[in-house]
Amino acid sequence: MIINIIANTAQGPSLSGGDRIFIENARRWVRMGDKVNIFVWEEGYEMCRRCHLENVHFHLIKILKYKRLGFFLGYLLRIIKGSFRVLQFRFDEGQRNVIYSASDFLPDVIPAFLMRLKNRKAKWVASLLLIIKSPTIFSNLLGNSQINFKVKIKNPFYYISQKTSLFLIKLKADALWVLNREDKEYLQKTGINGEKIRVINGGIDLQFFRSIQSSSERYDACFLGRLHPQKGVTDLAKIWEIVCQQRPGARLAIIGAGTDEIIRLLKRQIADLHLEQNITLFGLVEHTRQFSIMKSANVFLLPSYYESWGLVACEALACHLPIVAYDLSLSRDIFPKGMITVPKGNIRKFAESVIFLLNSKSIANKIAAQGADLVKKYDWDVVSRKNHSFLQELFA
Repeated sequence: MIINIIANTAQGPSLSGGDRIFIENARRWVRMGDKVNIFVWEEGYEMCRRCHLENVHFHLIKILKYKRLGFFLGYLLRIIKGSFRVLQFRFDEGQRNVIYSASDFLPDVIPAFLMRLKNRKAKWVASLLLIIKSPTIFSNLLGNSQINFKVKIKNPFYYISQKTSLFLIKLKADALWVLNREDKEYLQKTGINGEKIRVINGGIDLQFFRSIQSSSERYDACFLGRLHPQKGVTDLAKIWEIVCQQRPGARLAIIGAGTDEIIRLLKRQIADLHLEQNITLFGLVEHTRQFSIMKSANVFLLPSYYESWGLVACEALACHLPIVAYDLSLSRDIFPKGMITVPKGNIRKFAESVIFLLNSKSIANKIAAQGADLVKKYDWDVVSRKNHSFLQELFA
């Protein structure tokens, strides 16, 4: 089988959940004997190299020199140049060909759509990992800030973009991969055939996590993730202020990359609450070191307002950390063990749950052990084999 992955939106120094999913699946599909072609622009190529993705065939879409022209023009150019690149690609007609769009963004979906039109025998698997149900989603989390203005501009753009992608997916995709039951039910209501929709899982490399040693630095709690309103990052300082009222020396590690604007906002929050000695902003950290820091903590904070699966929750549980999280449907469906949940946005209850775990070591250890046992079924070797079987079913 030849698997052609369109990952033209992979970018930046940190990995999204969708990036991790296509990279880890590709790594293992090659080992299973498949030929894997990956269509990426320069930043996506560098991302794959940083993740040591080997023995795949990269097809480079050269647009890095246009990045300085801004987000929207760069987005358009990725669609145009990505489309030309895949139309120039020659299929091996004697093989079973899969087209896999790694995200629902148009720079991935439109080239995949055109590739499917070019080869009627190929099977197109579209990936939709985050459903934007409202053009104003997340825009109420940041108040009247400059960041909020940018969110208000981009959210409607992404909303319309996703609606366009769904239209093309309905027309030509042979399968649609989502990350939870709730998203499948939502998409069925939009008119997509439920038999085409497969619920897949994210995953972790359990062997890698077992090899990680705890850092000599010690933290009471840790946050790891993209610094974005969706992840609840603007709640972190407020939560930690309440924790420090009862545990004055408590330390929180925040690991992750974000825009300059949101980093300035976080630093201002920390300074206003006089938490400079209690909160460390690490920024982007090398892959192994970030989990070493995580293992040195006692509790993991997951104040996300929306998650389609929760890859970072899986990683935290693999580090044997109990989690405090806002109550989302995925908490009940995917991670029924390993975490304490509180009502979404309730900062005080969140902080009280963190304090409870810090004061109750035996209970915290029990919750962590249950979570570590749960995530064994999400090892990438298990997950990628299941996803591979979904691909094979398309040709049955």
